[in-house]
Amino acid sequence: MIQPRVATMGVRNIPEAWVRETQPTGIIRATLRGWMRSLGLVRLVVDDEQTATGRFIAGEPHFMIARQQDAPQSLGMLPGLEDGTTRTTPHGPELLRIYDSGFVAQLAMPNARFFTMQADDGPVNTYVLDSTNDSFAVLSPDGDGWTVRQGGPVPLWDAVERSLTL
Repeated sequence: MIQPRVATMGVRNIPEAWVRETQPTGIIRATLRGWMRSLGLVRLVVDDEQTATGRFIAGEPHFMIARQQDAPQSLGMLPGLEDGTTRTTPHGPELLRIYDSGFVAQLAMPNARFFTMQADDGPVNTYVLDSTNDSFAVLSPDGDGWTVRQGGPVPLWDAVERSLTL
């Protein structure tokens, strides 16, 4: 009987060494966790070619992220008020805080983090920043809806919206 490997820490991706060290038909169960603190439990089976495939499974993993995978201290640069392009969006920042949609959003922009901050005498905006490539999205309330201003090489909020429709 092959014993499964169970990781008791969250990781941003499954290390290749775990796959190499697992016998064919062996199971890897781990918490995938990103810098936005959303997480999911994955169950992978290793095949004869040392490839791991599987699915996310039900359950609420509660492991903290491995120290060496913590986010960089710098969030990146705040965009200027005129940077990027603006459009309306059907999704506000609440989807980043909901378990399922937050995890999907994190998969769509794995190097991003978000925070809220009030503009000078204005609304509370949510900033999504990717410190690895200087991409950004700024979500602002607009009456009953939201606008997003995004820029950089990767349109972050477009990636989130695409991931939610898959």
